Amino acid sequence: MGLLLRALAPMRNRERMLAVAAGIEAVLKEEGAYWLGMAVHRKYPRRVLMVLRFLLIARAGHLAIGANSFK
Repeated sequence: MGLLLRALAPMRNRERMLAVAAGIEAVLKEEGAYWLGMAVHRKYPRRVLMVLRFLLIARAGHLAIGANSFK
């Protein structure tokens, strides 16, 4: 729950918010604990949460990643 609230707080796009929420619910307990620990105990947690959001949105297919996305 804490990871979900921290990850969604700065977001405005509802589709991406749903993708991040679904991704957080789908991760394993250990992986969720890892990301929560990174977000709570790092000096700059915003960077950790940005990477988490990026990975979850990319996993959901809402973001193009790869060589073709830079053309």
